[in-house]
Amino acid sequence: VWRSDSSSDESESYAEEKEDNDASTTENGTLKVVEDLREEINHHLEGQRRCYEISQEKKMKKDFQTSAYYIDMASLHKQMAAEKKLEVASMIAGLHAQDQESCTMLDLHYHNSIEAQTMLKTFLDKNISRVREIKKQFAELSIITGRGAHSKNGVATIKNMTIQQLRERNLR
Repeated sequence: VWRSDSSSDESESYAEEKEDNDASTTENGTLKVVEDLREEINHHLEGQRRCYEISQEKKMKKDFQTSAYYIDMASLHKQMAAEKKLEVASMIAGLHAQDQESCTMLDLHYHNSIEAQTMLKTFLDKNISRVREIKKQFAELSIITGRGAHSKNGVATIKNMTIQQLRERNLR
């Protein structure tokens, strides 16, 4: 079958458009899963809070066995929330890694500390050799952390965690 140049261009254009749509669909699917996981996290955190309340009520009534049960249930909710947070962080880090064009720039702004830590580790693991190969004494490595306005007590948790991670890997 013979094709003219214009139909070949159309085929290539269609293939590129289809590839972009597939990537967008995958990203949208991942973002939906992230939203669902965040809802699960909130459910577990609310369950944890409620179990602690019930435990305190039972303790006040000197029903220590039931109080201990609810403490255990609260711990289970806490563990489940932590696992889901790591799962969300990994998914976000994966999306970020796909979109990352530069091996010297990472934006952690608007992420919680668990997500940011996972993203930073993924970024450094993926790019550390390239970053170290940069010959300049003060090579540009941009990590945007935000200023910590939403952190507890105004302490920039993500900024401090980032500095610690960079020091551990002998990056300054």
